[in-house]
Amino acid sequence: MSLEFLEDTHTYLLNGIVTPSVSTILRDTIFKDKYKNIPDFILQRAAAHGTAIHAAIEFDDDSNLNKEQKKSFNEWKELKKTFNIKPKKQEIMIHYKNQYAGTFDMLATLNDMEVLIDIKTTYRLDLKYLSWQLSMYAMAYGFKGDLYAVWLPKKTEARVVRVPRIKDEDIKKLLEDYNALQENRDGLEF
Repeated sequence: MSLEFLEDTHTYLLNGIVTPSVSTILRDTIFKDKYKNIPDFILQRAAAHGTAIHAAIEFDDDSNLNKEQKKSFNEWKELKKTFNIKPKKQEIMIHYKNQYAGTFDMLATLNDMEVLIDIKTTYRLDLKYLSWQLSMYAMAYGFKGDLYAVWLPKKTEARVVRVPRIKDEDIKKLLEDYNALQENRDGLEF
């Protein structure tokens, strides 16, 4: 199976077929109002900030970061040392049975335990959203271990947070709901 990501449109193609992302499914179902009252320019600025920090962490290089971003990168280095985080694989694209695709941040060891990690630079850590997101990644990857977030907010202390896992059956039910929603939308088009 061939999976590719078109960055300019944030689109996944699985064998040339557009496949919804984890974030699309969550945005269209459980989290419809997640960014409802946040202006686009703020979302774009936050995305650029997060993307820069993710790249610095992936390549272990802070040379392209501004002062504020370097603070987050240095906090990452401290957490990495404190929790003995050793990245094994980063930026891993996954798909689940042609139903969704995504990219998770990191498979790592944390205190000698294999874990799946998502790095967040958000103002507030949305554990409910993160729980669904990481659980969907884990199900697609076939990962049975624990899920964690490395949270690197601008104004408060950086943390490593254990993320509760959503049951596979609940994810499959969400996929059924999403597919029914898509079928209803398709049925309304003329």
